[in-house]
Order: sequence, then C-alpha cells, then structure tokens
Amino acid sequence: RDSASATPPPRTAGPEAVAPAWGKGDGVPSRMAAFLSSRGAPHGTGDAIIRLVELTDEEGRPVAIVEFDTVVRVHIWIECVRACTVSVNYKIRNRQLVSVAGADFLIAGCPLEQMEPGRRYHVEYTTHLALQDGDYTLRSSVTTPIDRHDQAVFIDVVEVAAPFTVLPAARGRIYTQAY
Repeated sequence: RDSASATPPPRTAGPEAVAPAWGKGDGVPSRMAAFLSSRGAPHGTGDAIIRLVELTDEEGRPVAIVEFDTVVRVHIWIECVRACTVSVNYKIRNRQLVSVAGADFLIAGCPLEQMEPGRRYHVEYTTHLALQDGDYTLRSSVTTPIDRHDQAVFIDVVEVAAPFTVLPAARGRIYTQAY
C-alpha cells in the first residue's frame, strides 16, 4: 500500500516526480532549520545528509495527530555531498522503538536513486496509518543496499523524527500493532 516518488533527476520509469518543496514560500527552509538544530550529528558515511523528515496529510500540511487508517505522506529531504546510489527508507516505530511498518525503494518497486554532489532530493511515500492507537515516530535512512535486504551501507540515519499519535479506530479496538 506504499508508493514512493523522488526528484530530481526526472525519470522515464519508476516513481512519479514530485515538485521539490524546497522554496522559500512553502515554509520548508524554516522547518528544515528547526529539524537540523534538533537532529544531532549525522550517522553513516556522510555521502548524503537527511535535511528534513516530515509526516503530512494529503495536502502537504504537517500532522501530529491522525485518525486510524488515514492516508498520509512521509517526506524525506536529502542533500547529496558525494556521488552515491541509494535507497531512501522509512520505518514507523512505536513508543518502544519497535518497527511496525515502513518502506524502501526495493519494497516500493523503485530503482535506486543515483545522487549527484550538490543536488537536493525530495522523496515522498504515501501510506495508510492502519495502526493501533498510540504514539509513533519515523526512522529515516539513506542506504546503499547490498544483496537486496540482507545488508546495507548506511549513508545517513535519523533514528527519531516526526512524532505522531494515531487515535483509536472508530470501528472498534485494534489489538495488533498494524491492521
């Protein structure tokens, strides 16, 4: 149920391009500055740096409280320092930091992104939050997969970002982490 898209460079196949929300009028630079001041030192090779991780509604407004099974978008903004070929990934983790959902380029059926130094990239995943009510965060990573999902070289990792709460399902109690 996840889909992903990335820009730049434009693609002829794979994920659809999205407008890089990187301009001054959209508020991203100020949210990026706040994120960078709170994220701590980058982890990984440093070939690319995650500049912002956000959870938004379908119109692109950041959200912190969502209804059960709401469609949301996970936005990850990255700046390339050195050329690298990567997958941009996210996991939704519960308050014990156990991963309960997530996606990466391989799972979403997207080709790896060939990043160029000095370029900025915006990756967007769309997913349903069919999760048990409670508190969650996003873990985001930029990796170079080795043997598909067996191993990876970590380019950058943000362990805890975009905290949010899923409200109880109106249809009845959910007893599993993901439904």
